[in-house]
This record gives sequence, structure tokens and C-alpha cells, in this order.
Amino acid sequence: MLELNYAYSMDAFMTYQFGLRYGSNFIQDTQKRQWYLNLFFSRRPYLFWVTEAPKFANRLSKLLGIRLIPKWVDEATHHLESWNLDICDKAERLLSETDEISPGDYPVIYAQERKAMRSTYPDVVKSYSSSPGGIYPFRYQIASDMYDHNAAAHETSGDTLTYVYYEMSRRPELQKRLREELMSLDAPILYPPPENGPQNLPDPKKVDSLPLLDAVLMETLRLWVAVPGGQPRLTPFPPCSLAGCDNIPPNVRVQAYAYALHRNPEVFPDPEAWNPERWMEASPEKLSEMRKWFWAFGSGGRMCIGNHIAIHSMKHNIAAAYTNYTTTIYEHGSMDLAEGFTAGPEGNRLSIVFHHV
Repeated sequence: MLELNYAYSMDAFMTYQFGLRYGSNFIQDTQKRQWYLNLFFSRRPYLFWVTEAPKFANRLSKLLGIRLIPKWVDEATHHLESWNLDICDKAERLLSETDEISPGDYPVIYAQERKAMRSTYPDVVKSYSSSPGGIYPFRYQIASDMYDHNAAAHETSGDTLTYVYYEMSRRPELQKRLREELMSLDAPILYPPPENGPQNLPDPKKVDSLPLLDAVLMETLRLWVAVPGGQPRLTPFPPCSLAGCDNIPPNVRVQAYAYALHRNPEVFPDPEAWNPERWMEASPEKLSEMRKWFWAFGSGGRMCIGNHIAIHSMKHNIAAAYTNYTTTIYEHGSMDLAEGFTAGPEGNRLSIVFHHV
């Protein structure tokens, strides 16, 4: 399930990002999926040096020939960046050379950032008008953002969905209740689709408003938060106060952890228990307090920019599965959260049996 959920999350997001023509198809293209995931996750054991001490690691390599980050890690990153850049180049050609683009093929996110960059810096655009070789404005800046977006999308949503299936598969009565709720939609997501015509999808707002579906996802994001690691910041000048501590000098590294915030027993009683009902049975005042402490997507100016599309795609995944199937666990490794800024199951595997209703 872990690999398949990564594939679904990547395909769902990249279709929005680059359109159907150039988005990924990792669900069906197993070979490409495994190529990407092997390169992406093989670098994880070395991310500490990449993110926390890059200058130290670089100097140690140049001065003493000691590589804390193996050469193949750099090569893996280069392959992934080249793959992403090639897709960006194709999206750029589509927008530059095609007068009419079908809605399904329109690269929504890429086009939006391209438009914003070009309108903000028109002089830069003019300077590229005579550039040879098809080089276009903001090529690397946009590609860098696009890579950040899709890398974050498949890992976080994939881990979250895996934990949803893990928790749901241990609760057959909850699956039954969820299916009853999903069948109340004006157009249930049935598979196989009706014989007399194409499948109509339900109103997305109605999917989003289903209380049990929402509670299942919220509780999974709370307990099995996909980004449990610290969110570091440096304190400003002059000295400041933070969380009841006064006179903190400037340039002190401080962090907040969603993992810790979500386990405050005063806000979330019995915090280690996966209990979707807590989101449905809480009073308005209690629900407001829980949402205040809920930090799965961060908050403020650096909140996850893709939180809405992530919730949209995950809810539709869960809805499609539990409208048509019940699930049981076949086998799994340790489901404890692995160490890291982002984290999935420590055992890195979950096998589920799907039983068609």
C-alpha cells in the first residue's frame, strides 16, 4: 500500500500541476514508479547532512576527501531534477506553441507560476526574446518550485493514506458506517461504473462535508502526522518572548513540532489512541480548541501551500475505496513513525486485502 499510495498521490497532484499529458502515471507505469521512488528514498539516510550541515559536509569532502554524503546520492538527486526539468520544458512548449489546450491537458500550477513570474518581472522576459536554443525565462526558478511541490505531495499524502488503510482495516464496523455515509452522496463513486453510461463524480463540496470521512482523515493527520519533525526558526533582534520564556537573545534556534502539539492530553484526551469520534462528538468550543492545536499543515505565511488539494485528493481516494471494498490487513512491518522531518511507517510496508462489496 505504501508504494501504491505514493503513486496515487503523485499522479493526482502532477495531473493538476502539469496536466494529463505530462503528469506522472505511476499507478500503471510500475517500472517508472519504482525508478523514481528508489532514487527518492535512497537519499533519506543522508538528509541530515544535506539539510543540517551542508557546509561542513562539503568542506570535509573537499579538504580531507571524506564524503559524508556518497557520490551516488548526488547522482540520484541529479537524475530526479533532470526528470522534473524535462517535464517543465514540455509544459513550457505546450503553453508557448499551442493555441488551444484541452482542460485535461492544461498545466494549471505550472501555468499559474509562469504567469506570475512573467507579470512581475517583464524586463527579464524581454531579455530572453533573442535567446538561442529555446531557453525561456525563469526556467530553473520555476522548475525548483515544481520539484518541491510534487516531492512534498507524494510523500506526505502517501504516508497519510497508508495509515488510514492501516487503522480502517482493523475496524470493520467503522468501514460499514463509512460506506453508508459514502453511499448517501448524490453520485456514489461506484466501481465498476454503471453499465448505462459514464460514472458521474459527486459534488466535491459534498464529499468534503461528510462528517465521518472528515473525522477519519483529521484523526489520521493528528496521530500519524506526516511531518512530525521540527520547523526551525531563528529568534529576531531585539530579544523576544516565546511560549512563556522571556528575554530570548537573537539567533537562537527554536522549533515547533506537530508531533508534540498533537499529543497534548489537555486538548486531545488519550492522545495515543486513534479515535475519529473525537472530531464528531466534541462541543463547538472543544472542536475550536482542537483545530487551534492541529498543525498537520503548519500555519501562517509558511503553511503548506497544497493543503487543499491534498485533502481533496485523499478524501476522494478513501471515498472510492470504501464505497466499493472492505479491507483487512494481510501483513505489515512496524507502523511506528520513522525518525525524520517527514515520516512514514518505520517498517516501510503494509499489505492489505481488498474485498469487493
